[in-house]
Amino acid sequence: MLKLKLLAFILLLACLAACSGGKAEPTATPTLDPGPQQTGTAKAAQEQATQAAKQTAEAVKTAEAVQTADAQATLDAQATLQAQATLDYQATRTAQHEALEQTKVAAAERAQATIAAATAMAQPMSDLAVKLMEEGSVKSVDGELSQIDDFDESWAQMNWYRWWPTGYEPERFILKTHVKWTSASETANWFNSGCGFVFDADDTDNHFFVFLGLDGYATINRQFHGVWSTIARKFAGKQPIPSGEADFTLAVEDDFVTFYVNDEIAAHGHDSQIHKGPLGLTLISGTNKEFGTRCEMSDIYLWELY
Repeated sequence: MLKLKLLAFILLLACLAACSGGKAEPTATPTLDPGPQQTGTAKAAQEQATQAAKQTAEAVKTAEAVQTADAQATLDAQATLQAQATLDYQATRTAQHEALEQTKVAAAERAQATIAAATAMAQPMSDLAVKLMEEGSVKSVDGELSQIDDFDESWAQMNWYRWWPTGYEPERFILKTHVKWTSASETANWFNSGCGFVFDADDTDNHFFVFLGLDGYATINRQFHGVWSTIARKFAGKQPIPSGEADFTLAVEDDFVTFYVNDEIAAHGHDSQIHKGPLGLTLISGTNKEFGTRCEMSDIYLWELY
């Protein structure tokens, strides 16, 4: 036991001698001086970072410039489109205004032409009214003038007549027109062939029927409640057949009816049943052949007496 303790003590002394006999090494600590190699590396990294930052800034600047250019181009395009749209709108408005002005001018010219034509015809109709008053066919001359559309109709049903409404319903009036007639037959019933007028024409059972037959007779008939009667019938002179023409004038005032052919009284009659009613243009056919009888009326003027 003693030997063991002595041996341990000797070993301890040897260890102490070994530890105290060697040179001590300094403790390693970091230095603030990186050294030449580390300094170059840091500078290179810093330059790369600076270059990258410059490139990034330039890229950003370029992108912003492109974006600005695109935005300006968009604004320019929008401004161009808006300017073109404005020009188109102004051009359209100008064209519309010019068209409207032309329409107004044309309408004014037509109105003036209509007034001029009406005025030109009003005086002759007024003069005709004076003539008829002097002859006793009417009692007044003042009135209102209307022009009726030209008439051209034919019908083929032997010894029958029909009429076409004018749209007017005068009570006291003078009606004047130029008439042409044609028959499809050389051997028609001339006494039942011709052209004329109906007035106070409520229906087929109630109306007055005035016509010039191609046998030369002017007739004023009445259909009253389905009962047929002749008010007046007079020979007006031989008429050309199968075609011819003449001027017709019809004067109706109060209870009197006067029918003129070529400004001469052809028939005159009286009837107390005359009232205001529809006015029509009529023809009577004396043949069934082809178109039958054709009547054409032009320059149809209605003078409604006040």
